[in-house]
Amino acid sequence: MRVSIDTNLISSKLPVQTKEKLMFEKQLKEFFFTAMLGGYAGNSESSEIPGMPGYKAIRYEEGELLLVDAYCTTPRSIRSSGTTTIFLSGNPIWWMTYYGEYEKVAIPFLKKVLSETYKNRSFCGGRGPSGFLYEGDFKYHNTLKRNDFADFAGAESICDRDNNPLGWHKFHGFSLV
Repeated sequence: MRVSIDTNLISSKLPVQTKEKLMFEKQLKEFFFTAMLGGYAGNSESSEIPGMPGYKAIRYEEGELLLVDAYCTTPRSIRSSGTTTIFLSGNPIWWMTYYGEYEKVAIPFLKKVLSETYKNRSFCGGRGPSGFLYEGDFKYHNTLKRNDFADFAGAESICDRDNNPLGWHKFHGFSLV
């Protein structure tokens, strides 16, 4: 799905809640969902980041918009961290970070949860659905502290059917414009 962004709608001189800025945010959110479906949740190939051992990135570009999801892991643990940044004409305009740990058995379920949330165009801190989601042997939980595309924070976790933890991530982010 191609996202059309009217770059005339954004300017650092705009008041915080103008009609134009809200329209731009709606367009940007649509780009986010499209890009994330084409990224980690969609099993896209990542590439190593030169000069940053252990880091990989997934890029999605459409016109003047670029989303870069850069993350790092180490073979010595199940922990990971990363940032997702959206750029407009080469300038960063939106940013989120996440960190935590997941057992390998939980990752396919996590990708499925993220993918379904993005397909539904539901913004829940850039992660899976708010509240609880049960499926098969897994339970996903997302607790949001703030949930505006321009300012959000929360934590997610996955447990098995016996409520044994399989991992968690904390996340937050905000608009830079």
